[in-house]
Amino acid sequence: MRQFFTILFLCLVSCFVLNSQNLPFLDEASGECNLSPEDISEFRIASDYTDRKAGFRVVWLRQLHQGIEIHGADMQVVISKEGKLIKQQCGFVKGVHSKLTAANVKSPLEVLQIAVKSENINVNITAPLESGMNKWKLEIPGLINGEMVIVKEYYLQNDGTIPLVYTTRFSPPKSRALWQVRIDALTGEIIERKNLLVSCSA
Repeated sequence: MRQFFTILFLCLVSCFVLNSQNLPFLDEASGECNLSPEDISEFRIASDYTDRKAGFRVVWLRQLHQGIEIHGADMQVVISKEGKLIKQQCGFVKGVHSKLTAANVKSPLEVLQIAVKSENINVNITAPLESGMNKWKLEIPGLINGEMVIVKEYYLQNDGTIPLVYTTRFSPPKSRALWQVRIDALTGEIIERKNLLVSCSA
């Protein structure tokens, strides 16, 4: 579990938002993917790896909308050592800004209350602390191991819908579980609940 949180922390602190001018090959890649300039106007670099032997560079990008990540909307580009685009894997949402809304959003506190109740934990929760852009954390000693983490993001589902969600992660005491609960930020409905430890071991 410690290794999981270490990887999560490194990801959060190393990722940053850019625009297409910082990556000249992105315009070519977006053209191959039939994306508009608006579709690539916001993103962050999720991973940037250069193969020392072959010299090619592999970059994973995560699409954003109004500073909020779209989970599942990822693009991979492979660049030669000469800086030319070799291939791309299209995963950004087309017409993204016309499909998403963030009106009447529930607060992180409301969503955390829903999350802990899903595990039959009854406790008065105080307002969580901001730990970054669209990220919060909270400690509930005796009821939650370590910190509860909450992230506001858009979630690309298999049916093509992209609801705004709060993704919470927490581990109840005396339990070999790290629960990830995704809650619709507008309705408060739980749309996904899974044990990450089981998923990882599988």
